[in-house]
Amino acid sequence: MNRKNTLTALAALAMMTGILGAASAKEAYRKTVGMGGTELITLRGPSQESVEQREQLLFTRLNWILADPTLQAADVRVRRVNKDVAIYVKERLLLTVTTQDAAYNQTTPEKQANAWRDRLAQTLPTLKASDRPPGAQ
Repeated sequence: MNRKNTLTALAALAMMTGILGAASAKEAYRKTVGMGGTELITLRGPSQESVEQREQLLFTRLNWILADPTLQAADVRVRRVNKDVAIYVKERLLLTVTTQDAAYNQTTPEKQANAWRDRLAQTLPTLKASDRPPGAQ
């Protein structure tokens, strides 16, 4: 193999390795969050906090939110918070939708937040805090 072919082969290998590495890194930061046997959302990273930390924070906030017996679909709203978009239930912050969450879903933070809000508004009023999975705090 001559030098030009060797360099071409090495460049192709490096590119393939980069593509495969990017795909596995993307999957390493994926976590589907559910309660009561129902999928709520899929968190994806990278983000400031690890996906696992965000999941635990989400469950902590859900425990407070689901303790309210008057919870209704209309209580789930999207608000802009600085550069991010957040989902609130009544006046409680539930989740900030990051630019990374949106990018992994090939959308904008606003559209991602609205999609999650719609799913959460449909699901949350049917759940209670005891629906959380084992180990969730």
